Amino acid sequence: MFDSRRSRARRGVDPQSTPQPPKAPPPHAPNHSIRFHIPLNGYGEVVLTEYTPSANEFARIDFTCRVPGHLRIKIDAKVILDAKVAAGRALVTGLFLPANTRVLVSFINEWAGGSVAGEIHIGPAPVQDTLAAARKLFGLRPGFTAEELSQAHKRLVMRWHPDRAGGDHAKMAEVNHLRDVLKASLG
Repeated sequence: MFDSRRSRARRGVDPQSTPQPPKAPPPHAPNHSIRFHIPLNGYGEVVLTEYTPSANEFARIDFTCRVPGHLRIKIDAKVILDAKVAAGRALVTGLFLPANTRVLVSFINEWAGGSVAGEIHIGPAPVQDTLAAARKLFGLRPGFTAEELSQAHKRLVMRWHPDRAGGDHAKMAEVNHLRDVLKASLG
């Protein structure tokens, strides 16, 4: 059927307009939190959350357990943190989550009872925290130069590149991301 300007105008369509492509889906929310409260009925591992980031993100995990145990974080089934925590508040900050990886946060209960509760905040870390963590990883002092950054990056690439023995894709992604953060801070 022929769609003339006049018929488009009658239907309320601007005759001069051209069809617009469909809008892209909204981007992934940069910050969100996962709250949990889980009663522990016995020994063993309790999954607090499973998460797959769509972009490189940082996580801060803040929780309270009424009994001692282990906080365990796996990225793509590889344990990257297995920290013993006492009863009370524990805080894990600046944890790097590479894009499109499966992140599993769990608590290993060592007592027959109690509970674990808290909140997992996922999103960009504050710039000051990120810069401090990046300088620590790269072994740089405040006021570093671009040449020092380049040398430190090469040293870390030699250690973590996936093509080398003991290399790690997730760690390499973190190194490259933090290099970009440090480079941007040079101005």
